[in-house]
Formats: sequence, C-alpha cells, structure tokens
Amino acid sequence: MKNKTLVFYLIIIVIILFFAGALMSINPQGVYSTKTYVYEDVDGKQLVVTQSSSADKISVVVPGISGGTVVMDEKASSSGPLYSDGSYDLMTLGDDVILRLDGRIIFRGAVAMFGEGNDDGENIDAGNIDTYVCSDDQKEAEACTLDYSPVCGNDSSTYSNACGACSSGNVDTYVAGECLVELSGKWQWDKTTLADGTEYEPEDSLNFTISFDPDDQIKMGVDCNVGGGEYIKSGSKVHISLQSITEAYCGDDSLDTTYLQQISDVQTFLFEDDLLLLEFPADSGVMIFSISR
Repeated sequence: MKNKTLVFYLIIIVIILFFAGALMSINPQGVYSTKTYVYEDVDGKQLVVTQSSSADKISVVVPGISGGTVVMDEKASSSGPLYSDGSYDLMTLGDDVILRLDGRIIFRGAVAMFGEGNDDGENIDAGNIDTYVCSDDQKEAEACTLDYSPVCGNDSSTYSNACGACSSGNVDTYVAGECLVELSGKWQWDKTTLADGTEYEPEDSLNFTISFDPDDQIKMGVDCNVGGGEYIKSGSKVHISLQSITEAYCGDDSLDTTYLQQISDVQTFLFEDDLLLLEFPADSGVMIFSISR
C-alpha cells in the first residue's frame, strides 16, 4: 500500500515538473511582459498604468502631477482598492478605472489603448498606434541630440525626440509624431500679417469671430453678418468652408470680404501662448486670433 502511495506522489511530482518546464519554455527565467494601459476620461485626460514582472506592483502616471509616477502595491481585499500606496488607490467600477486621492475621486475613465512589450522599455502594440515606454536609460539621460523626430508624450506635449521626452521628467510613454491639437471654442480676429509686411486689423475684433464646434461645424461673426459652415482637420492642417451667411451691408470700410477670403485661404493652424494662428500656404501670411471675450 505504501509503495502504491509513493508511486502516486512520484507521478504527481513528474506532472508538476513537466508543466513547470513547459511554462519556463514559454516565459524563460520567469520574465513577464510589460502591460501598459492608457485610460481616458470624458475630457480627454489620460491615465497611464504600467504593470510588469509578477504584477504585484503597478506604476501610475497621475494627471496633474508633473513627472508624477506613483508606485502602488496590490491589495488582497476583493471589496477594497485593487492597488494602493496609502494616499492614492486604484480600483475598478464596471468597465471604468477610478483613481482616488485620500478617498476623493480625481480620475475616472475607460481603456483607450492597451499594449504589451518587454521590461526593458521597448515598444508596445496598442492597436493602430505604436506606444513606447521610456527606459531607465532614457529617463536618466543628461544630454540629448538635436535631431528633430517629434514624439507626443503622455503629458500631451510634443517633444523634439524620444530622448527629450523621457528625460524631461514628465513622460513615461510616448507615440511617434506631434501631439494632435484640437480646435475648439470661440475666437476673435485681432489682425492678419502678410509676408510682405501688409497688415489687416478690424476696427472691432468682437465683430469678427469664429467658433469651432465638436461636430466639425463652425459659426462665424463677419462684421454685421453671421454665417456657418464646416471645417476639416488632419493633424495641424485645416480647411474651413463657409456654407451660409446673411447678406447685410456693413459699410464701405468693412473688412468683411477680406476676412472671408482669408479664412478660405487658411491651410494650417497652431497655438502660440493664448493665441490661435491660422496660417496661409507657403508662409505667405497668418491670421491671429485671441479667445473671444
């Protein structure tokens, strides 16, 4: 009877060793892949959660903290926070992830991207976007080259290259290319400056406005008239198309016709401090707008 029991336990041990060997062949030396989750709230603010090794710890890039990466430990309680560092805790509610600070919710959002890579900070596959995780060497770099290969950091800022992003202290992940900037809000025309030095400046900026709506529609104030249309944006390029406008006579000195012509010539846009710049092709001129009062 004792011999049969011994044989039984030997068989169990052999089976366990077999499966352990199989697992090690899939994941040699117990190296786990890095898993990075990018969560996004309704305002577009992002939370980056990186999980690596045995997954008992995570690092979280917390919105609003410059360079702030919080390391949290996994908690065993199924009814409480999933991860916590004492002040911050991360938990799930349905499909959402919730980040709390001292019990107060500071972020709630759903998964926008997910990817896997290795623990050395290599790129991860996040759907159609290649997301890169900053390595320790990149973060500790004391000097970067001047090569311009723009990347967009998870802090929504554009950097000249990956080294500049990672060594800034503000970035843990990044994607290739400049950050996409959204057009929104109501703006008033301050003036237009052409390449030859010619300037056009309305007598009252409040009468010349443009509003960008989330549904790609525009509303315009054109001196004593109002109009509407649509805009098409791709990266920093934009095409504005006026589709309807009232036809009141605004006077011989009005810049209404000039304003409409220049708006139709706009090809690109950028933000500079608190100004919106709508640029003409070939650096031939720029329309300057400020936030409408």
